[in-house]
Amino acid sequence: MSWTVTDHTNVHGAPLGTFAPAAYVFQGQHHVVYQGFSSTGGSDGRIHEFYWAGHWELNELTNAAGAPAIGGFSPTAYTFGNTQHVLYQGAPSDGMIHELWWDDGWNHNELTHATTPVAPPVLNDAIGYAFEPDNTQNVAYQSTNPDHIHELKWDNGWTHQDLTGSFGGTPSTSSPDAYEFTPIGTRQVVYTGNEGNKGSFIGGHVHEFLWDNNGWRDTDLHLHVPAPPPPLASGQPTAYAFRTQETKHVNFTGEDGNIHELWWNFDGWRHNNLSAVTGAPSPGPGVVVTGYAAEAQSTQHVVYGGLDGSIHELMWVNGVWTHNNLSDPPTLAPPSISSRIATYVFVDNSQHLFYIGSNHHLIELWMDA
Repeated sequence: MSWTVTDHTNVHGAPLGTFAPAAYVFQGQHHVVYQGFSSTGGSDGRIHEFYWAGHWELNELTNAAGAPAIGGFSPTAYTFGNTQHVLYQGAPSDGMIHELWWDDGWNHNELTHATTPVAPPVLNDAIGYAFEPDNTQNVAYQSTNPDHIHELKWDNGWTHQDLTGSFGGTPSTSSPDAYEFTPIGTRQVVYTGNEGNKGSFIGGHVHEFLWDNNGWRDTDLHLHVPAPPPPLASGQPTAYAFRTQETKHVNFTGEDGNIHELWWNFDGWRHNNLSAVTGAPSPGPGVVVTGYAAEAQSTQHVVYGGLDGSIHELMWVNGVWTHNNLSDPPTLAPPSISSRIATYVFVDNSQHLFYIGSNHHLIELWMDA
């Protein structure tokens, strides 16, 4: 197996982009959404959809849904049953969570004021996901003041909870990541707390808000396993489930510049310094590392843009982590300006990575199953 690179702007006319894209699979189709870029004016304020339905097609979602322009942040996306959902903050940084949702056509909803009670403004990006056991949609985000983690939940209507204020969490220094873990029917929201000294650019501990049938509770993961804290500027944790192994994984860049993994199985939490075991270089400034599992191959993958300008992959196979520089021949993937790389595994078990290249082109790295 080997990676192949495609410049979709050159090959298929995908619009120029900026910030980080979001990518997902919906009804057997590839979908990528991202904020556009104008060579004369920077960001164009529009969300572009580039999707594959036998061939690649383009759609401009903000106009299609009659929605406001996007601010200087990245859109995020998820699927729920037979619907698609794209979340973003409006321009100019209006603090509102806007939702573009598709059900035989694109629609717009402003979630912040659609909830009961009304939710406070969002600081950065909001992350959405579906929770299959109770057929709900869930959105996690960091509010502006105070820096609390909040959840919006849809169950025949949108509701709001301040997780930090209601369940004893620590105020956050990062945007959260969130996901479901179907082996035990739980929801997880991970974030960086503010235990550190902000003046030294050191953040705090990585925390997990976990929901089960007993409700929400906050856990300081660094109290369970010794690991360096993430830095304040680029220490946002990201997380994924590895269902076939029944494990949970949280990745972040530590204050030492190394990529760290906190992972859980039924025996509890453990720590792994992935940079130390693979010899991989550090991520670039402001880069958030992204992980995912390829369930059919029983492999794990962590991808990021390196300090050296290359695209890097850390891969776990049969208990061993290895490093692969995806910018080396034969792939020659160009450098990224995205803060994070979007990932998914397609229905044929092929793997796909999307990011915005240094020339603002939409770049895909893909590998056959």
